[in-house]
Amino acid sequence: MIGIVAKNELDCEYYKGIIGNTATVRIFHGLDSLKQNHAKEAFVGFVVDSRAVVSGSPEEKQFFGELQKSFPVLRVTINPLSQKCTGVVHSSTMSEHDAFQWLFDQCSGAKPKAIRNRRRRPVFLNLTISNGLSASEKETIRANTADASDEGMFIVSLADKKPGDRVWVTIRDFSDSTPIEGEVRWCLPWGASSHHLPGFGIQITKMSPVQISELDSHCDRVAIR
Repeated sequence: MIGIVAKNELDCEYYKGIIGNTATVRIFHGLDSLKQNHAKEAFVGFVVDSRAVVSGSPEEKQFFGELQKSFPVLRVTINPLSQKCTGVVHSSTMSEHDAFQWLFDQCSGAKPKAIRNRRRRPVFLNLTISNGLSASEKETIRANTADASDEGMFIVSLADKKPGDRVWVTIRDFSDSTPIEGEVRWCLPWGASSHHLPGFGIQITKMSPVQISELDSHCDRVAIR
């Protein structure tokens, strides 16, 4: 399911028309509406009208930022003269066709998931990435986190990943070095944005209670600084 967030009903119908039969849609008339009514629903991506972001409260803007870290999010604007829309993906402006094609490519084959309730916090952890539990040391990639929670993390890396890839992450700063299992949800290649580090966001599928506790401790220490 793809969520559409726009305050104008006609805009909602326009975006819904573009998506067509590609996916089921759920319409929300504002970011606050999405924030308050997303419980028990699972999504693969979102279309968000720019006016819903610009006119949103600070809390809504923060919620939008968190949404971008977990899902493919296409930010769109309708030109009142041409009645066509343009999309913004990682600071790059695209035509209507290219923007929605990007969204469809990102959502294709993705497993629907709920919007997380725990906000990711900035934390810089040293880790290695592998494609399987039996990978050798030479097959691992060294990287770092930019932010994390017990539900997911953004990994700063030049590794060639795509949504749906399975990864095993070993955090060298934890006493529990059991590989954390996750699935790549979105990717940002090098050079795609001048406002965000390259890498990929993962949804954590398996993490031990000890690791969750250690993550909270690391995040708390960063917050105190």
